[in-house]
Amino acid sequence: MLSEKTLAGNLAALKKRNPGLARSLAGADCRSNCEITPTRSGHYTARIAAADGRSITLHSAYDPVKEATRFVDAKGFGERDNYVLMGFGLGYVAEEILNRLATRQQAIIIEADLSLLRTALSLRDLAPLLSSEKIHLWAGDDPARFSAFITAFFDDAFIEDITVIKYPPSLLLNAAFYASAETEVRNAANKRVVDLQTAITLGPVCQGNILANSLHYLEHPGIMQVQGAFTGKPAIVVAAGPSLDKNVHLLAKASDRAVIICVGTVLKKLLSAGVRPHVVVSMDPDEISYRYFEDIEGSDGIVLAADPEVCPTILEKYPGPKLLIGINTPETGWLDTFTPPKGTLAKGRSVAHTAFYLARYLGADPIILAGLDLCFPGGRAHADGCNIAWGDELDVEKETGLVTIRGIDGLMHPARKNFLNFLTIFENEFARTKARVIDATEGGALKRGAEIMTLAEALERFAASPVDTSTLLKAASTKPRSDFDSFASAVADACRHIETIIATCKEALKILKRMRRTVEESGADAPQVKKLTRRVNHCHEELDAFRHLIPMIQRNMLETKLYFEKREVAQIADMPFGDERLLKEIERGRVFFGGNLRSASYLRPHLLKLKNAVRNAVADTK
Repeated sequence: MLSEKTLAGNLAALKKRNPGLARSLAGADCRSNCEITPTRSGHYTARIAAADGRSITLHSAYDPVKEATRFVDAKGFGERDNYVLMGFGLGYVAEEILNRLATRQQAIIIEADLSLLRTALSLRDLAPLLSSEKIHLWAGDDPARFSAFITAFFDDAFIEDITVIKYPPSLLLNAAFYASAETEVRNAANKRVVDLQTAITLGPVCQGNILANSLHYLEHPGIMQVQGAFTGKPAIVVAAGPSLDKNVHLLAKASDRAVIICVGTVLKKLLSAGVRPHVVVSMDPDEISYRYFEDIEGSDGIVLAADPEVCPTILEKYPGPKLLIGINTPETGWLDTFTPPKGTLAKGRSVAHTAFYLARYLGADPIILAGLDLCFPGGRAHADGCNIAWGDELDVEKETGLVTIRGIDGLMHPARKNFLNFLTIFENEFARTKARVIDATEGGALKRGAEIMTLAEALERFAASPVDTSTLLKAASTKPRSDFDSFASAVADACRHIETIIATCKEALKILKRMRRTVEESGADAPQVKKLTRRVNHCHEELDAFRHLIPMIQRNMLETKLYFEKREVAQIADMPFGDERLLKEIERGRVFFGGNLRSASYLRPHLLKLKNAVRNAVADTK
């Protein structure tokens, strides 16, 4: 029954979509304690001995295909949902789901047992399933790797609705893994929602901040100057969680034995406790974040590592040395053509993420975490003196929408949903970090992939020798050779071009309005419709001529992009030509040009302000 030829065909199909999994399966063995038997319908089922001695039958002994049909019917399969199937078995349910997926629907298939999946691929021809672009297959029982897989999937895909389908026999065989996997799916979906909401809400603010910070970006060096500078040396990442009150006094002893990297939220607290961090990280775009730096004393020699989306007042008024962090945005891509590379970090979802990424970028090992609670132990959100942005301390009883997170003490602690998002990101990053990660928070959330240790023990074991941190100050004092003259010219060009783009979008919207009226009155075949269509196409061509600005404009068109990802919008192209299709295409064009107009109109005053600032800066240098 098991066939090497069948397996080879299936692996060849899988290799086109998932070569890594194909390699893993090629090196795996088939499932032991698995009895394959033919069914009355001519298909196969299997009986497996579970770890507790029970015998689990994967599929019907009569007709597994009909059983799969009835099983999926009972789940209320819809055309809008995307699906996650917990358990592959021999593939019958997965095939039934594939048969029902509409054009833009997708399904994630999860199988905990790699050997069982190899058995299925050796038994049945599953090539159509394995090669389908609608199917995303995972196999294995490593929670950390699965978390990274599912998070990356949701980050890359547009998913409207998710339905989880649990296949009972598979759950009986691997209950713990599937329970964990379902949690990871929910966490990843929640992270994607939070990311989209954040991008829509803060995108315009962040864009405006980058442009306001442009001269600082060109004037100051980047973190590339210190990449790997502390390879094999300990770093302490200090966040502002409430557990920091337990051990902040210990950090002063480590100032010459580790690189201390703190978030801006906690800088004043550290200084008041006699702790001088070597680097303070800031990336929050809101103006209120400046209050953590306002009237600060004793910051000489403390390097500010700043994300260019940071509140401009921080970069403008911080008195100490500065290093800029490169991030992947259309605006920084534009700025990078006028200045040497800054060195890029992944965009942190919180400033604590950015601080951790920086420690890793420096080559530090181990990376010791302090004050990283990621929940509200005792109902507290921050260490004393660190809750400026939040105002009064959190009232857990009145707070709505809280979730619970397991702490290092084994208890469940309240947290906001975005903290769960933050925790998932940290755990995924720990898994891909070569350095040893020590959680010396002494409270807060349990973090998979980090060793739990008291801060005193961590310092005794890993911070016993002196560490020379002068490299940071030397790097921050090096001025980059940026081309301010060319930048001034490019900004002036951008200001002219943005006016043309705005005018083009307004013209396109007028044409589309007239076109809609013509279709409603005379139909899609009216001669005037063809003329108006050519004029709209010309507007598209005019926008394409400004490819250097379009990415910046469309960065803040996320809601427009989400509209175009909707299944009913994507399916317009499949409709027969006629009035209904043309009216939908007109609406699609209206959304497109309207989105470009709103975004370009937002960008325009920021470019004009930058033009004046650059002109003044260039004049001052002459």
